[in-house]
Amino acid sequence: QEIAQRGTSDFPVEYYPLTKKHPRYQMQMHWHKDIELIRVTKGRLDCMIGDLPYTLLEGESMYIPSGITHGATPSDCEYECVVFSPSVLYSTQRIRQVIKSQIINPVKFSDNADIGCVCTSLSERHSGFEFDVISALCRTARLALSEQSFSNSSTSSKAEKIKPALYFIQKNFGE
Repeated sequence: QEIAQRGTSDFPVEYYPLTKKHPRYQMQMHWHKDIELIRVTKGRLDCMIGDLPYTLLEGESMYIPSGITHGATPSDCEYECVVFSPSVLYSTQRIRQVIKSQIINPVKFSDNADIGCVCTSLSERHSGFEFDVISALCRTARLALSEQSFSNSSTSSKAEKIKPALYFIQKNFGE
């Protein structure tokens, strides 16, 4: 389990541009309570999300809901990750409930301009960029919700079953 503070306490969103020079270029399998967006800007990224393989090519992106194990192997690739607390989207109790209980599977997008907007806004940080980020994240979550009915498998399989063991090992590693 990856536990890290993303962004700031009042804007818990973090942007990671990844090239071959980045120390975490190869994304090890991990999970966290945050939502993650991955966008490929060049090359090919082979992902394992839950126990399902996905290949992302230039321009493609992935929405990974909270709590799903994921990792990626780049092939001459440049990619961007946006990791954010679901609380950024919680403007009402109903939206909180939808995000927690209905957007439960990853979604691959062939071309999502909103994810591009999020990455650009976080990279440039112009005045008022937070408004652009939040509105684009909301539109992306809405698209992810609309794709849930077309998803035929949940990632809550083998990978989900090992989380308690991983948590136990992490907690008791020193012993």
